Amino acid sequence: LAQSAGRLIRSPDDRGIIIIMDSRAAGGFKRRLPEDWRVNMKAHYKIEKILQQIEEFMQRHAA
Repeated sequence: LAQSAGRLIRSPDDRGIIIIMDSRAAGGFKRRLPEDWRVNMKAHYKIEKILQQIEEFMQRHAA
């Protein structure tokens, strides 16, 4: 998982979205993820909310 994310984010200026679609990520598994991932990690169970979060991220980080 971390290796895949590393392909997305290679420098401090890079931005990207990592979506983990596994219910375990909202539980104990989350503690195994890097701390900087967990800070802004949100659990959503409705696709509409996920899409809204993606759209807001893209608007904030538009080139």
